[in-house]
Amino acid sequence: MSPPLPATIRMAVKDEVLCASEDIVLADGTVTRQFMVKKGCIIHVPIESLNTFTDDWGVDAKKFNPDRWFNLPATAKGLPGIHDTMSFTCGPHACPGYNIALTE
Repeated sequence: MSPPLPATIRMAVKDEVLCASEDIVLADGTVTRQFMVKKGCIIHVPIESLNTFTDDWGVDAKKFNPDRWFNLPATAKGLPGIHDTMSFTCGPHACPGYNIALTE
């Protein structure tokens, strides 16, 4: 819930089209659900916001509730990260100490 880093950044290593779950209104007024991320673009990943996003975690998303993991909301199942949270990020640059934190 409260990650050691509230956010992180990543750099796109190739051009990629990303899909959004909601409509995006562009500067020219057009509406889309896809957008292009160009190679070299810096992407801000708001970890703390992702871990407490009520659309995924429910109305009590900001409340500490360890029992939540016994019955995850359907919208939270399969989210990227370790155990459906981004607290330790994920992939090749994930926190090397996440197993210690989970054990504690």
